Amino acid sequence: MSSDPAVLLDVDGVFNLARFRSSRNRDRLIREGWFHRRPSDPFAGDRLLMNLPRARAAARALVETGAELIWGTTWGAAANDYFVPLLGLPKVLRVAPVNFELSRKAYTVIPWLEGRPWAWLETRRASWRRRTR
Repeated sequence: MSSDPAVLLDVDGVFNLARFRSSRNRDRLIREGWFHRRPSDPFAGDRLLMNLPRARAAARALVETGAELIWGTTWGAAANDYFVPLLGLPKVLRVAPVNFELSRKAYTVIPWLEGRPWAWLETRRASWRRRTR
């Protein structure tokens, strides 16, 4: 594995705000032009609700850091199908092995990074502690 910095990207709450908006707010955002649809993939039963200009600007800024962008999301490989084209990312991203139990995501991803420097754009606070001997 590379020793270059990595930026792990979660989807829900970072780019996709569908789960984090009340139906009243969701309707207002759709009227204001936010991207909205229901993916056809049964895994992605949640709607997508994204401010595409802002999301694309954030994605461009992340690409410009030179760090390797990696999906750190329970969307898994489906994130490449839905979000790479929406965000205008230049290529398909690797997918970190995320545990689907949300409170355990960090336990599977951090060892997979094998000591390389990283940042994780995530909306949930990690529920793990650094292990000490």
